[in-house]
Amino acid sequence: MKKFTQRFFGLAVILFLGLSLSAQAPFWTEDFDGGLPADWSAVMVAGDSTPNANWFWTMQGPAGGFAINPLQSTTSNNGWMIFDSDLNCSGEQNAWLVSPKIDLSDKDLVILTWQQYYRKFGDQINVQVSLDSTIWTQFPLLTGLENNDFGDGSATGETNPQTMNLDISSVAANEPQVWFAFQFLADSTTAGDVGPGCAYSWQIDDVGLLDFDPTPATDLSLGDFFFPPLSFATPTSQIATDTMGFSADVSNVGAADVTNVVLKATVTDENGNTLFVDSVVADVIPVGTIDSTLIVPNLYPPASDVGIYTIRYDLYSLDSEDQDMGNNSATEDYIVTEDLWSKENGPTIAYRPGDGPVDYLVGNMYTTSPNWVETYYATNVDFTAATNNSDGPLSDFHTSILLLEVKEDVVAPDFSNFDDQKDYLSNPGLKIRAFELYQYQGNNFDMQTVLLNDFDEEKPGVELKPGN
Repeated sequence: MKKFTQRFFGLAVILFLGLSLSAQAPFWTEDFDGGLPADWSAVMVAGDSTPNANWFWTMQGPAGGFAINPLQSTTSNNGWMIFDSDLNCSGEQNAWLVSPKIDLSDKDLVILTWQQYYRKFGDQINVQVSLDSTIWTQFPLLTGLENNDFGDGSATGETNPQTMNLDISSVAANEPQVWFAFQFLADSTTAGDVGPGCAYSWQIDDVGLLDFDPTPATDLSLGDFFFPPLSFATPTSQIATDTMGFSADVSNVGAADVTNVVLKATVTDENGNTLFVDSVVADVIPVGTIDSTLIVPNLYPPASDVGIYTIRYDLYSLDSEDQDMGNNSATEDYIVTEDLWSKENGPTIAYRPGDGPVDYLVGNMYTTSPNWVETYYATNVDFTAATNNSDGPLSDFHTSILLLEVKEDVVAPDFSNFDDQKDYLSNPGLKIRAFELYQYQGNNFDMQTVLLNDFDEEKPGVELKPGN
């Protein structure tokens, strides 16, 4: 299974990301209208020699076991190209989509542009450029991504399509014959601990060549931002002490310094009422700045009314107009509930060790509020699970559900003395409060519910301690 994380921004060292805002047009284009053009080639360097082990034309998009959404390119109505990695989980994959020969002898600047939708998992995507179609120069793409990140660096892939602009002038400028290729590589050099092949997919369309730099003068970009609640869902009895602070990483991906840059954080309720707003102003964000952290100065003691709340970040300049506002804001919801405590908004995380089905353990940590007068109990755990087809049905597997208490008289508040080398049975800082054996029921990702019984008193529900 694949791990779904929350990272919201990624940059490749050699790429300008974002929409081309210039009125100028590419001098060479290809939109894959109706299929792979006769002067292009799809080359399988490594794979199992089936059609799914190579690039192919599509109008439907990915069809593998963990299919991402179809590419929503400008000309998606006439089809696009795809390497669908997890449609062919047979081992190493190395597939090239190669352009025809192009004469660039009169071009001092050459920018390769294309629209894509991509998600990473143990693979590396590259552009290769050649002057003879034999010796190639590699341009690695999106090298800052982690497994399960989409091409825009997010966990959810909001940017569809993602427009990519890559300067290949160092190889291609003023050359009478140039080839370029899109290479999907998943092998022992890229896989890490997840095994080669069986990644997600890379979808490409609307390829072009520019002889101008499309980078806008002013283009601030909001990157990773801090999600201040300790959990997505928190009971009203526990939320009061979850004081929230706000910060975000900002980048200047434009062509000029930007002055008087504002990062604003806002919290609203489900009726649109503003409960908190504060901001910080940076005197200047120099051109080329990547992921500089700005911290909003004031804290927010959250409202305890049951409902949906929205955190919003906005990034802008007081002095200049941003030419791409599509990367300047972000929102995330959290909820206050009657009695539900949850780290995620439903089943958004699924993962296991990359070397196959073995025993493993994963957990969430919750901290109770110290301010209560009533008695509260942990009564049940809801979760989901899944298996790959090769592992057999989910109902063949079982799990152990544990509720563990951190011993406050043993473990320091900052966990500096917590022994992370001992398991829950022998760890002096942990106490078992509930232990339930459970055989999975139903199908992949069906909600599973396990009732908790006090481990010592053998009765339903586990009484919680305040401030623990």
